[in-house]
Amino acid sequence: YAWMGLSGTGKSLALVTAAIKNLAMGKKVLYLSCEMSREEVAERFDAQLAQEAIWELYDKKDTVIAAIKEHVADLEDKRQLIISDFPAGSADVNQFRSHIARLKMLGFEPDVVIVDYIGEMKDIPGLKTYESRFRIVRDLKGLAREEKFLCLTAMQPNRSARELQEDPTKYIDDDNLADAFGQTRPLDGMWSINQGLKEKKANVARGFIVKSRRGKSRIDFLIQYN
Repeated sequence: YAWMGLSGTGKSLALVTAAIKNLAMGKKVLYLSCEMSREEVAERFDAQLAQEAIWELYDKKDTVIAAIKEHVADLEDKRQLIISDFPAGSADVNQFRSHIARLKMLGFEPDVVIVDYIGEMKDIPGLKTYESRFRIVRDLKGLAREEKFLCLTAMQPNRSARELQEDPTKYIDDDNLADAFGQTRPLDGMWSINQGLKEKKANVARGFIVKSRRGKSRIDFLIQYN
């Protein structure tokens, strides 16, 4: 499954929120970041788990530590979350496969793997971008089925999406996907985040279910930011 949205609309935050929802159900989560450092991703997890602003984490570190300890207090194996980062443009699906294999040897078998995000992965040499991106998504789905985990990722729309944002009746769709329309074909589901300037100031956005193999699609919904 994938979130699609322009920069700054909260794709990575949506992925962190999804991870925390799964952590709350006792699932093990592996977060693979190709864009931000482990420390930056960890701050977002700390902020959501402790319900504190990112810029206040250090001043409220005792509250943050207490919240994390409480979160795993009833768990026998407290290794619920692993965050790994890779330099932009360096990681491919085979590297992820090897990384997961090493973690399994150490006793960590993820139920959920989050890839943040497709556009910062290494393109396949010798292929045009659209063909490379399709194969990356297809191979990620294959890895998810092989290892039996849920895979969540994010995608970046093209410039045409920016023109839609100020019209509350229009939504980013797979037609607006940067680099490759075909990369949505292997997906089981995709949501887009739509946010104009006034909506951004009001801390809201419009979500849109672009695709869903197992449910209804072409439906909009409200997103509120905290």
